Amino acid sequence: MNKKALRWTIFAIVLIGVIVALSFILRPYFAGEKTIHPEVFRIGNFSIRWYGLLIALSFIPGIYVAYRMAQNWSINPDHVFNLAIICAPLGLIFARLFYCALNWQYYSKYPAQILYLWQGGLSIYGVIFGGILGVLIYSLAGKVNFLRLLDLGAVPLLLGQAIGRWGNFFNQELFGYPTDLPWKMYIAPEYRPQKYMAYNYFHPTFLYESIYNFILFGVLYSLSRKKDLKPGVIVSIYFIAYGAFRFFLEFVRIEPSAVWFMSWGQVASLIAVIVGAVMLFFIQKSKPVLVEIAAPAQESTEEASTGMESLKEGGSKPEITAGIPTGERTEKEEGLTPSGPENAPAEEKPGKQEKTETGEN
Repeated sequence: MNKKALRWTIFAIVLIGVIVALSFILRPYFAGEKTIHPEVFRIGNFSIRWYGLLIALSFIPGIYVAYRMAQNWSINPDHVFNLAIICAPLGLIFARLFYCALNWQYYSKYPAQILYLWQGGLSIYGVIFGGILGVLIYSLAGKVNFLRLLDLGAVPLLLGQAIGRWGNFFNQELFGYPTDLPWKMYIAPEYRPQKYMAYNYFHPTFLYESIYNFILFGVLYSLSRKKDLKPGVIVSIYFIAYGAFRFFLEFVRIEPSAVWFMSWGQVASLIAVIVGAVMLFFIQKSKPVLVEIAAPAQESTEEASTGMESLKEGGSKPEITAGIPTGERTEKEEGLTPSGPENAPAEEKPGKQEKTETGEN
């Protein structure tokens, strides 16, 4: 078994093991036998909620994954930390703004609650928009490849989505229509829409998306290990794969129609699929840019050997004059009297020395 197959086998075993373990842990909560508490703990008026804690914790493995990807692509890891500082707040701000804009009928009456991030209500497409904006600003300022930085952020984002979706579980939000499937989830009456008050069990759509995101994360992270991958391929696949899944998942979630039969989530997903497909088409058609690096001029074999002999004899390396073969020495270098017919030795005829073949390039 090669290393790639071994990695996939380990990933599949771990994922299946986690799903089985979670099924035992979550069974009493899904059945309504135990109450789901949105708060981790509370001290007076101060409380830590699972939703915010999981989003915060998701940054740790996300940054680690981006760091490993940067090393594999020979990118300065400092870019990872710089991007996190810029993109994290922008993603959070736009995620909240997108969500409140889509639910403006409620937030227009209670504008102060726009700041209540711990109560839930973030749009993943707002996160994506804010992240792209942050990457664009950073790439222009630092003159770094924009598409490569998007690739660097897409894979950790998927991991963060997979972890962060569990905040919806603790808040009992973003669930689907009523169902009697074996994995149905109990929703407390105070969290049910008025229209579905008579139902107790609903589709755990957060779980569907979390599992899918974990799988897609494994696929894209494995793909990112290819060093010759064109910039933009990973983020294009992310747009297509996640957008398509989210489009069909919206048919299960309780969301009002906005454009024809589609919710706003489906409209955004359709745009993501189209953008990803167009990007991937032009990226695959583009040719890789070849960078030619001129090799330094090499010394001839005779020049190198002459220099080594000179060094062995204790002298200095002879100076090489461009365009003059090694065999032709100046009078000063050879220490001879000016050559001519009258000064030449009897056994030598006056004339020009023969050029060596290795002395010319």
